[in-house]
Amino acid sequence: MWPPMMRARTGFFHRVLGLSGWLVLHGLWQNGGVNLVEIDLLRDGNHVVSVPLANIAERARTPYLICVFRASKPEQREIYSLPLRERLPAVRIPLRPKDADVALDLQPLVDQCYERGRYWITDYHRDPAPPLAQQDARWLDELLRSRGLR
Repeated sequence: MWPPMMRARTGFFHRVLGLSGWLVLHGLWQNGGVNLVEIDLLRDGNHVVSVPLANIAERARTPYLICVFRASKPEQREIYSLPLRERLPAVRIPLRPKDADVALDLQPLVDQCYERGRYWITDYHRDPAPPLAQQDARWLDELLRSRGLR
């Protein structure tokens, strides 16, 4: 399960280069034979993975997504949906074409970031901005109350 208020504002390259610069850099990586794993933790603003939302099945669209691009299969993408109320998945990280994928379990990494990044001192009495969907907001409120944070 995600730490309730943990969210990224924007990716480093996206923030520094802007959307058009990010797209140029992304194209260079793809054409240069680089495997790419994109983790989109934004709930607001531009979608930042290489697959247009229109190309993602509606049932797989969640506010958070992971997209895996394999240089050996440039016409394909692996999409991982990240529903807020579920544990983060293990993601298959591509290495060289002849090497087996490595499973990266994201939940322990995010938990560690939460602890080391001092997110636990966040004021959980305030609702997140932008607001969550109504069902997620109810779930978050119940979760925070059950942990004595509201």
